[in-house]
Amino acid sequence: MKDDQELDMESAGGIETQLDLLYAEKEELDRELGFSSASEIIETIRSLEEQLNDLYQEKESSSRLSQGNLEIQIEGDKLIVYGPSSVQIRKRKVSK
Repeated sequence: MKDDQELDMESAGGIETQLDLLYAEKEELDRELGFSSASEIIETIRSLEEQLNDLYQEKESSSRLSQGNLEIQIEGDKLIVYGPSSVQIRKRKVSK
């Protein structure tokens, strides 16, 4: 049966191995991406998701246009009309 000191030595070796693996992963992320912090990775992934969604939306819009469809979208204070030629109209307050 192992005594407490032997068990402590084994767990310390396991922790060292885990720490070495974590540092190796961090170095690989730095080398491949130029950064390795969790917040930068999350921010980059969210930005890529947003760009991909925008790309899919543009692809869908252009597909409708090629079929001769007219599309109207309201985004905040803008009215956007997609058709043979696209038009954007900004909403303004009219003074009386």
